[in-house]
This record gives sequence, structure tokens and C-alpha cells, in this order.
Amino acid sequence: MRIAAIKNPARIDIPQYAMNAVFEAVVNAVAHRDYSISGSKIRLHMFSDRLEIFSPCGLPNSMSLDEIGERQFSRNELICTCLSRCPIKERFVEVKRERIMDKRGEGVPVILSASRHLSGVKPEYRLLGESELLLTISSAPVDDRKKLREIVLTKTAQVRDQVSETTEVTTQVASKTTEVGGEVRGQVGETTQVTTQVSRLLKVIDGEMMVNELQHKMGISQRRDFSRRYLSPALKQGYIEMTQPNSPRSPTQKYRLTDKGREVARLLSCI
Repeated sequence: MRIAAIKNPARIDIPQYAMNAVFEAVVNAVAHRDYSISGSKIRLHMFSDRLEIFSPCGLPNSMSLDEIGERQFSRNELICTCLSRCPIKERFVEVKRERIMDKRGEGVPVILSASRHLSGVKPEYRLLGESELLLTISSAPVDDRKKLREIVLTKTAQVRDQVSETTEVTTQVASKTTEVGGEVRGQVGETTQVTTQVSRLLKVIDGEMMVNELQHKMGISQRRDFSRRYLSPALKQGYIEMTQPNSPRSPTQKYRLTDKGREVARLLSCI
């Protein structure tokens, strides 16, 4: 896979394909193929402008191609259960979970959104006959600097708008909460600062991590200060969660991103 780069103003690497989308596509092919079809294999073909993944399977009874990203179906329940328990031994780029498969049915939405976000083209599912499913993922335009820059600028603008909107809502809530006590302007400034610190925390969380691991990764030595300015606000805002919520003071307590936190972290990574 080729990786292009542009400056905006710092260097931004742009691969041909979103690796979390490719990961989900391969896992889905293994988990949902029809193993009763003998002599046929899962195939992955890589071209200069696209990636094609062939899986020996038809669509289940009432599902259509238009519904493939909205409905959940497990053809091989035993294999899906096994993959959902198998840990990811190597840390894959952009894959934030700890297990190979997520049984909540989020694989196809990740494939569609991540690939479209990178290349600007929605991946296409196509049924070949009645026994083979073809997924085509378009490559990012790594040879076209002008298109690459347009994509990056568009994504950057969208992320800034969303972050700005989030900060604005947080500021409004803080203002209303502190009107009685006065010092509205000071409280708004403090809330905006906390939001920036939470953003730093979301960027470094990788899977499940203990407090000392997070402090080391962020270069923060004071435990009390870290908890007050980073950890507690992120917990209250629902961006992270404890792995042992019933034992908050457990020495083995770890923290991980929630679905809300993963989405914000993904947006922040584009800035």
C-alpha cells in the first residue's frame, strides 16, 4: 500500500486505504462466509485504484444489499463467538478494541464510513450470482495532490466545526450553571480549558489503560492534578469509562473509550 503526504501546515500521511476498514472487511469475510460451499476461498485483490474482497456467501433470507450496513446477521454463530473472545495480539493502526470481532454488528458501518471518509467514495457491495459477495473499496487519490488536499481541507473544516460546536454547547451549559454564583466569564474559560485537556486524554487512550500508563504517555507526574483536570471531566462527560465501575478505587482499575469517546477521538485525530 502506498502512502501519500501533504503539508497543512504540518505533514499529514494519507494511506490508500483505511486500515480499520480493511481489518473489519477481512474479519467479516472469515466470520460470515458460507463454509458449505466447497472449493471456494476468500480472495483479496489489490489494484492501483481499488481493493476487492470476494467472500463465498449469498445474502441471508430477507436481507438486501441496501440493508447490509443497517442490519445484523451471524451466519456462523460459533465462529463469531470465538472471534469475539480472541484478543488482538498486535496493535493494529486505528483498531481501538481489544478483541478481533465486535458482535454488536458495527463492522459494516465502520467499513462504509471509514473508507468514504478517506477516499470520498462509498464502498460497494455486489452479489455475484447467488454464492459470492464482492466488496470494492476505492483507493484514496494518492497520485492526485490536488484532490488529496481538497479531501484533507474538507475533513479538517468538518472536524473544526464539530469541535467548535461541542465547545460552544459545553460553554453554554457552564454559563447557565454558574450564573447564580457569578464569575460567569471565569467559569466559561475554565470549562473551555478542561475541554482541551480532555481532548489530549482521548488522543492517547489505546485500548484499556491504567492511570499510571496514561500519565506516563502524557508526561504528567502529579496524580491528583491528572485526576482533577483530565480523568474526572472525561468520565463525567461520558468519553471514557472504568473497566471496574463497581470498584472505582481498585488497584487494577483501567479506563477505556466509550463509543462517544471513540468518535470524538477519531475526529480529533484528523486535526
